[in-house]
Amino acid sequence: MQPGLQYVPPSFLHLLTLGSLIYFLNVAGWMFDNVLRAGLIGQILTGMIYGPPLGGIIPQTWLNTLVALGYLGLIFIVFEGGLTTDLSLVLPSLLLSCTVATTGVVLPIALSILLLTVGFKYTLLQGFSAGASLCSTSLGTTFAILSSNASGGKGLDLRRTRLGTVLLSAAIGDDIVGLIMAAIIPSITGNGKFTWLMVVRPVIVAIAMSIVIPVLNIYVMHPVFHNIFVPRVQPKLSRKNQQLFYFSLLVIILSGLVTAAFYAGTSQLLGAYIAGCLCSSLSHPPPPLITFHETFDAYISPLLSSFLSSLFFCTIGFAIPFVPLWHPRVLWRGILYSILMTNRENRRRELGRRVVLGLALVARGEVALLVAALARPGLGEEVYLIVMWAILVCTVLGAVSVGVLFRVWAKVPPTLR
Repeated sequence: MQPGLQYVPPSFLHLLTLGSLIYFLNVAGWMFDNVLRAGLIGQILTGMIYGPPLGGIIPQTWLNTLVALGYLGLIFIVFEGGLTTDLSLVLPSLLLSCTVATTGVVLPIALSILLLTVGFKYTLLQGFSAGASLCSTSLGTTFAILSSNASGGKGLDLRRTRLGTVLLSAAIGDDIVGLIMAAIIPSITGNGKFTWLMVVRPVIVAIAMSIVIPVLNIYVMHPVFHNIFVPRVQPKLSRKNQQLFYFSLLVIILSGLVTAAFYAGTSQLLGAYIAGCLCSSLSHPPPPLITFHETFDAYISPLLSSFLSSLFFCTIGFAIPFVPLWHPRVLWRGILYSILMTNRENRRRELGRRVVLGLALVARGEVALLVAALARPGLGEEVYLIVMWAILVCTVLGAVSVGVLFRVWAKVPPTLR
């Protein structure tokens, strides 16, 4: 039997590091949110300063733990996105969502091959791998942008509109494609073995979960919940016990679907999004006293908004190799490639609300960093840094552009939007 951990108080320096990190994440997020409606930019910059790219203030032994906590924040961000989605708009918007997602996958790969292979004379494999790294929209960034601007946009909440539904569904689709790319990139760069199961499995599992869970909800979970629990059990519980029950059920649904998605071979974030949609469905019609939305706001939202969400974007900053990006050859090629990657979304844009669709889908993040890291041996160091430029510029530009647009848009009368 292993002896218990010998309790040793942390050093003052470690306490100061952790405390200041939490403080500056919130301050930087608040400052950038007030100026640009893009608090995540401040949090990414804080991560770069505290992490390996610049200051190296955080001990190396902490990094994996912080990344794990940040990813937990990402799961909650995506769950909240599902919880606030208007489910009546999902099916009518499905075809458009698939079209937008397909465009977001095909164009980056095609344009990357065109510029990097034909223009810069890199190999075809390097061009494809770079495009594969940039074909997935950052779910965390997309949800955070919409959530931040919904809270500050004078009632302008795109998450509950058809446009927001299309945006979120397309981002989910891109994330699944990103998962496929993460599976096949090591094999085509010579670091693994390719099988068609890598391509087919995530897609089939995603489609199956998107069909089976709603069917089970319609015919089993929703009737049981509203015909048995709500009228017979819920009135007998105190309000505090009702909150605890809803919180426990929320945790069971979320952890169950995320676990099922992971072991079945598709995106964990898809499981989180479906879990949010399922909880949203169970809240309609609203129970007489407590809803899942109120439970999430009471138990999870305070921790998410003050720490976990900030930490997720901070860990993205950990992964940006800031100093090598400024090598002159990497700099001009990276900026040119970034411009190409941001402008690819402009093909989707029109005046009015659809501007948001193109801008919000520009952002890259967690999946792009994962695929780029896996493709690094095949990309080579120079192309890898060019891809890092594109990921950084796309994420910053997407967040800032949508934030500025919301600030202007909130002043426009609703009839003119």
